[in-house]
Amino acid sequence: MDWRCELLEAPWAPRRYHTVASFDEKLWVIAGCNFGGADAAAQRGPIEDPRPIDGGAWTGGSEGLGINPRTGRPDLNRNDCWWSSDGKVWHEVTPVPWIPRHAAAVFDCGGALLLASGSNGDDSTEYPMFPDVWRLERWGPASL
Repeated sequence: MDWRCELLEAPWAPRRYHTVASFDEKLWVIAGCNFGGADAAAQRGPIEDPRPIDGGAWTGGSEGLGINPRTGRPDLNRNDCWWSSDGKVWHEVTPVPWIPRHAAAVFDCGGALLLASGSNGDDSTEYPMFPDVWRLERWGPASL
């Protein structure tokens, strides 16, 4: 058994405490954070993209924010979502409606991808936890 590097530089920004899931025969990389990044604005995920999601729709509670509502500073937590069928070519799903976070639980449940909870704190604030749950369902037989 040998490990092989499929991609040296993925299209998303570096992160930690992100979530990876297998759903709909795809690998999904969701959210995470980069505490200590030099450029805070570049460290957060996209927040205001009017394009519809291609082939699915996230549904749930709060809208995504780019500024931490408690501190007023740019949020180093991410609210992005990426998928790949082969680990080489990645596609971003936009927009994502949840508040930026890291350490969320993501899992395949009954034909849908669920994202639950997570934290929006950073190294200099308290660590608030979210009690929300978001669902991404496929509509129709077509695949992303």
